[in-house]
Amino acid sequence: MLQEAKICELTSDNFKKIILIFFAAASSFFFQACAASSFNERIEKENGDDNASVPFRLQKIENSSSDEKNITKDYYDDSYVEEESNEDIPKTSSPSLSSESILEKSIDEIPSKNFTSSEIEAIIQSVKKYLNTPYKYGAKTAKGMDCSGFILTVYSEALGIKLPRSARTQFNFGQKVSKENLTFGDLVFFNTSRKYKPGHVGIYLYDNFFVHSSSTAGVIVSSLDEDYYKKRYYGARRIRADGS
Repeated sequence: MLQEAKICELTSDNFKKIILIFFAAASSFFFQACAASSFNERIEKENGDDNASVPFRLQKIENSSSDEKNITKDYYDDSYVEEESNEDIPKTSSPSLSSESILEKSIDEIPSKNFTSSEIEAIIQSVKKYLNTPYKYGAKTAKGMDCSGFILTVYSEALGIKLPRSARTQFNFGQKVSKENLTFGDLVFFNTSRKYKPGHVGIYLYDNFFVHSSSTAGVIVSSLDEDYYKKRYYGARRIRADGS
């Protein structure tokens, strides 16, 4: 019995030692974790990263902007491919004439085989509204727009016509028209991308002038006679007033 009591006493002592070792290890781990967390928070504050400790999902919600909701899959549910140019589009188009002066031509003097005078006026007013708007990849607001975003915005506002989102899909919309038969309101396309054809689009005005959102100058009026556009001209499409 005495021997059994000694064994029980030794077992109890060993058990107490194991418990003490376990709590000591747990406490050490806890204090190290707290110290590391405090250090990380201090570094984040020193670096000015106010969102560093905010969950990623909340950061995305707080940083989102309602103005950017127009970026993808608008109007038609086609996968959006932007028409980025591989080289800078000229900033100045017609040194002797400003974009504003070209758009001031009398409506009665602008020939059109497709639109009425009131429809031409509506398009011109929409174009003037966005003239000099800066280029912004994937957007179509007054704060910035890319070339296809500019086209679909003007047609939607002026005529209630809904067009596909990218230059590539817009090229498959409407009726094909030759360069010699261009008339006001026709869409003119250019090969500016190595990956997608066409890569750029504008709205034909008159006398070889067209308006578009240039990647280097925003919404401006340019001329098809410029070498840059003459070399890269890809084709044209006529969008009827009924949207077909």
